[in-house]
Amino acid sequence: MTQAHQEQVQQLILGLALRLRNDSEWEPSTGEHCKRCTYQKHCGAVCDQPEPLPESKRKFKLVQLALAV
Repeated sequence: MTQAHQEQVQQLILGLALRLRNDSEWEPSTGEHCKRCTYQKHCGAVCDQPEPLPESKRKFKLVQLALAV
């Protein structure tokens, strides 16, 4: 991997992370990544009747980002 390629990949990931963080209309989609997600019981894409988020988790707008290795 060249330095230029590494910088390109970093910029791509940074851009994606920023878009996910700021996107309030993001729709989840199921896939292999769901197996590693700690949000499953709260996710409408995984559960027909998802549990509400705990009050302590509603204060922050966080995104869990999982990257395949």
